Amino acid sequence: VELLDERGLALMQRAFTGEPMPERADLHGFRADGTPNITEVHFTKIPGGLQGIGSDVTEIRRLQAEVEARAFHDALTGLANRHLLDEILAVALARTQRHSSTLAVAFVDLDGFKPVNDTFGHAAGDAVLRETARRLLATARAHDVVARVGGDEFVVVYEPHEAATDHLGERLAATL
Repeated sequence: VELLDERGLALMQRAFTGEPMPERADLHGFRADGTPNITEVHFTKIPGGLQGIGSDVTEIRRLQAEVEARAFHDALTGLANRHLLDEILAVALARTQRHSSTLAVAFVDLDGFKPVNDTFGHAAGDAVLRETARRLLATARAHDVVARVGGDEFVVVYEPHEAATDHLGERLAATL
């Protein structure tokens, strides 16, 4: 059983060969029972070698990842949220300006959504929103961004291909 993943093994190899080491590193590995763990190690140079002191931070890193996911993704659909969309748009706009390319933004609003909640309840409305997200993702290309920005409002950001006429907007409307 390997106790460390490839990155951890490579870092330890660097330590044994005397190469420069970071002051701190997360080592991903496995406990004796096979469950994964993350150990945060702080390295200190000592005469003739290196000393490391480690702490199990598995649960802390899991919680940090969960908080980050919640900060940037819609809890109901798993799509990017408005905050992440703003960051992605800033990067995409800068890239299109550098390369003199085109960026398209499709805004999708579900007409008649409020009566679904009022008539069938919020569970039904949530199901409609999740299905809308699924369909938008299935229609968009892998490198396109799909975000939920409000109650029944979605945005798809994509770079149309100029060589071939891009009909993503039409495909999005048809899939819904």
